[in-house]
Amino acid sequence: MGPCVEVGAVGWDHPAWVTDYYPADLPEDWRLAYYGNEFRCVLVPAEAVDRAGVETVSRWCREVPEAFRFYFELEDAFTERDERRLVLDAVARRLGGFVLEGSPERTPCVQRALNARFPDAAVVRRGAPAGPHRLWMPGVSGPTGPVGMVRWDEPPQPAELRAQIECFVAATGRTGGVLFIRGGPETLEMARTVVELLGWA
Repeated sequence: MGPCVEVGAVGWDHPAWVTDYYPADLPEDWRLAYYGNEFRCVLVPAEAVDRAGVETVSRWCREVPEAFRFYFELEDAFTERDERRLVLDAVARRLGGFVLEGSPERTPCVQRALNARFPDAAVVRRGAPAGPHRLWMPGVSGPTGPVGMVRWDEPPQPAELRAQIECFVAATGRTGGVLFIRGGPETLEMARTVVELLGWA
């Protein structure tokens, strides 16, 4: 069996997407449901996580299909606040994993706490040693975990996009995983098409 790659966005509520992706008459609070019908995962940026409460993430879970998964970008102090633990518990059934940001001294402790609390969730971090807890990004060498992130301010050429997807898959040990894209909807659609053409969807 070959690798499997899921493509998702970093956030779903971008001002530029209002004209480039979402229908003009779509209410703002329907955007996640619309996105969730097209894609099966999203990375919730740290600033959105900090604003969200239990009621908000519970609503997010109700708005997407059962198979949809949320990944959370977390600061290293995030899990120390009781309210935030409740937020994570509220989304536990739809939780795909975490991307940790923060100091090299603190993030390993947070990583261990999250692994213990959510054993089925992927936990990766920037700058981790090569191995299953390392976030893949362009230029990262050596083995990584099953989560990657790449940024394109402008849509890349298909060959460039394919090369980055192949690098991600190689770094995961040819198993694949979830590749989050900071970019416009055109880039997301192109990435999904490339993954399908490679037979990795």
